[in-house]
Amino acid sequence: MKTVLSMLAFSLLLTTNCAYAEGETKPEAGEKLKEKREKMLEKWDTDKDGKLSESEKAARKQALQEKVQKRLEKWDADKDGKISDAEKATRKETIEKVKAEKLKAKEEKKEAKAAAKKEAGDKKASEPSKTEVK
Repeated sequence: MKTVLSMLAFSLLLTTNCAYAEGETKPEAGEKLKEKREKMLEKWDTDKDGKLSESEKAARKQALQEKVQKRLEKWDADKDGKISDAEKATRKETIEKVKAEKLKAKEEKKEAKAAAKKEAGDKKASEPSKTEVK
């Protein structure tokens, strides 16, 4: 059974590698996984031994369950313990609205910064230089 699974995984890997057209770069999945693992260990490996003990795994599982519960409480409008399609749509709309507001605020801040920089440059250009004063 292990041999069959290994062969299946290997063939899937080959298929994935062949699927990229010439000139395209393959995403570094290994790098992303490594970074994700390092972040997880940084957060949950309290004794800093490079692996999660049973108690650290239990703490992580508990925290993740609490996070899911909070999300459920936030988005489950009818309190039936499930997120319906309508509730999912509301959640999606809310998230998109918040993202749009953040993007707009970021653009406005960028524009204000550019305007201030331009104003400072105009002010400096209008002041006489030290060589002109003499």
